[in-house]
Amino acid sequence: MGSRAQGLRKPLAILVLTTALTVLVWLESFLPPWAPFFLIYAILAIAIPLWARSYRLGSAREAFITRWKLFLALLSLTLLVNLGLSLTYELALHAIGLAGHPYYDLGAALEALARAAAKRFGTTPEVAILIYALYILIWAPVGEELFYRGYMYGGLRERWHPVAAALVSSAFFGIRHATHLALLSPFPVLAASWWAFHAFCFGLVMAYAYERSGTLYVPVAAHFIANLVSLLL
Repeated sequence: MGSRAQGLRKPLAILVLTTALTVLVWLESFLPPWAPFFLIYAILAIAIPLWARSYRLGSAREAFITRWKLFLALLSLTLLVNLGLSLTYELALHAIGLAGHPYYDLGAALEALARAAAKRFGTTPEVAILIYALYILIWAPVGEELFYRGYMYGGLRERWHPVAAALVSSAFFGIRHATHLALLSPFPVLAASWWAFHAFCFGLVMAYAYERSGTLYVPVAAHFIANLVSLLL
C-alpha cells in the first residue's frame, strides 16, 4: 500500500477528511442557486475508502449463507432499533400534540425539505421525493457504509478502542444527516437533533454488525433492508 493511502488511515486524517465532507454537504444549502457539493461528497465518500482500503469486505457467501443465523440476528437488531426509535418518537409527538409540525416532526421536516428542494431545483416535490428514495436505496447503503464503517470506523479501529471508534464515527454519521435540513428556514433544530440522534444510534448498530460479522457485506445489506422497510412504511 502506498504511503499516501496509508496516511489516509491515520486518525487525524480521518477526522479532517470527514469534517471536510460534512461541511461540503452543509454548504449545499447555503450557496444558491445550486452547487454540486453533495454530488462531490457522494463520489468522495466512495473513492476515499477504496483508495485507503481500510475496510474488510470478506466473503458474501460466508456472510449470508455460511453464517446466515448471525446475519438474521444482526438484521433483526437493526430493524428493532431503527423502527423502535421511529415509533417511540412518533408516539411521543402525538402524545404532546406536535405531530406534523416540521420544527419537531422529522417526517414533516422531510416533506418540507422535499418542497424546498423542488422549488430550488425547478422540479416537483414528487420528483424530489423519488430522487431521495433512490438515493437512500441505491447510494446510501453502499456509500455510507463504505465511508462511515469501512473507512472511518475501520481506520480509527486500527489505533483506537472499538467503542471509541464506533462512537466517533456514528457521531459524524448523525451530524451529516442533520445538515440536510439546513435548507429549511428557520432551521428545525429539534427535528434535526432527533435525526442526528437516530442516525447516531443506527450507526452504532452498523458498527456492531461490522465488528461482529467481520465483513462490510452485512451492514450494507442490513442498511439497505432497513431503508427499504422505512420507505414502505
